[in-house]
Amino acid sequence: MEKPSNTSALEAEVKPISISASSGATIEKYLVILPTYNQAESISNVLKQIQNQAPGAEILVVDDQSTDGTAEKVGQCATFGKRVHLMNRTCKNGLGAAYKEAFQWAILQGYDAVVEMDADLSHDPADIPKLLIHSLD
Repeated sequence: MEKPSNTSALEAEVKPISISASSGATIEKYLVILPTYNQAESISNVLKQIQNQAPGAEILVVDDQSTDGTAEKVGQCATFGKRVHLMNRTCKNGLGAAYKEAFQWAILQGYDAVVEMDADLSHDPADIPKLLIHSLD
């Protein structure tokens, strides 16, 4: 897991947004898992869209040693190390193994909820808050 390099004062002020249901149940800390392999062209846009549509979300990009610079693009994200995290896996081990490792990491980090998404925007980031709210019902 890579650690934050440097963050601006603006980024340091970003506060998580909790998700609440009518029942009063809340999700304070939630993670979006994005497995990737050779998605350098789209990863910056995907990260921006998730952060815009689900501003309280933290994102874990699980990269299987992409050869196109995907991990480097993630590291250039303005919120890298703060809200965006990167798991560099040593080889291409498949989607199931990527999710398994990411869920283990999420549990260790104390997340209340986890959402899986494809990094090609085949899932709409605007649905993240809806999924979380429905998970509380």
